[in-house]
Amino acid sequence: MTTRTQVLEIADAYNAYDPTRATNLMFSQAKLTESTKSTAETRRVLLSLVRNETESILISVYSLRSLEDGEGPALVESLCAAHQRGVGVAVVTDKGQSDGEPGFAGGDDTVTALRLWQCGIPTYKVGHTHSR
Repeated sequence: MTTRTQVLEIADAYNAYDPTRATNLMFSQAKLTESTKSTAETRRVLLSLVRNETESILISVYSLRSLEDGEGPALVESLCAAHQRGVGVAVVTDKGQSDGEPGFAGGDDTVTALRLWQCGIPTYKVGHTHSR
């Protein structure tokens, strides 16, 4: 059972990496601009964690895109390299968002999910239904 304290702690999440926290909530905007300093930091931290992981990487993301930080390989290449060095990698993303289905923004013109699957990473595009 979740206590009120735990809920408050979860609700206090912010877009920054804190290695002392058990869970970090981080998000990155699709386009990197000068006004999105937290986006640049998020990308740097995320890619550093992927590049240095030795056990497992599990990603669940609504809008899957390959990210770059200017310091090394992009997200797809970094995840594929992790997989090739024996790290367990799996990705779950939203099918409608990834494929650009009607009612969803744009789609992924970099075919990130396909590129991950092609290098052997289990990549799941999940469809969902909802009612009001």
